[in-house]
Amino acid sequence: MTDSGPLPGWYADPSGAHEWRWWSGSTWTTHTSSRPGYIPEATRVAQLAAEVRMARFAPWAALLLAASMLAGIAFDWSIAGQFSRDLHWFRLAIKQSESTHGSFPPLPTQPFSTLAWSYLLWPVELGSEVTLLVWQYRSAKVAVSLGYPARVSPGWGVAFWFIPVLQLWLPYLAVRDLLAKGHPMRRLIGYWWCSVIVALLLESALPLLLAFAHGVGVALIAPEVVALVVLGILLRAIVIGVAAAHSAALSANATGEAPGRTCSEVWP
Repeated sequence: MTDSGPLPGWYADPSGAHEWRWWSGSTWTTHTSSRPGYIPEATRVAQLAAEVRMARFAPWAALLLAASMLAGIAFDWSIAGQFSRDLHWFRLAIKQSESTHGSFPPLPTQPFSTLAWSYLLWPVELGSEVTLLVWQYRSAKVAVSLGYPARVSPGWGVAFWFIPVLQLWLPYLAVRDLLAKGHPMRRLIGYWWCSVIVALLLESALPLLLAFAHGVGVALIAPEVVALVVLGILLRAIVIGVAAAHSAALSANATGEAPGRTCSEVWP
């Protein structure tokens, strides 16, 4: 008695266009079936390719973002003096207006060096942020196609970065859900998010503290530097690790074989 091959039934579609295809016992038929939300293999491969292309630049963007924020500390230091001069001018203006009936002293001018810092830092920081947001969106699309449970959609995961209050927590969930539950790098994402919160809080407070509570501001420079260095290193590792995890997961899922035979044996 000869082996006639697998019995008729539904098997994984070797073409990847659908989830299941009917095997007649001797050949594949045109009858197909897919669960709601099923993403064809070709689409998943294209999404992964887009993520991998972005992952070539995103690690460098992570380091550039941290470096530009570090350079921003020097910018904060320079504008602290400007804040102090403006405050002094404001006090003089009040006193002089009272004695001269509305006459104000000349407004202090901002040093060109301070303006130059802002001109140099702004495009670097903005370009790095855009690159990382595009990477996050493309990575989230791949995570969804791999069936990872996600609290937010890829688009909202990016949008939450710009919504006050929500940006303190929901972007973290979006990045964490780029990896499957139980993945060891999820803990690393938690550490990275702690560095993000610390860096953002100190970045917001540092200019005012340097201007009006100089000693406190100087004391906070060291923790700000540490937070930014940790942020850059961990974010670079996360970008590389997520891309590698997605590539491995897609390769593991791309079997597409009917029981007992390879695709080349049963697909004409």
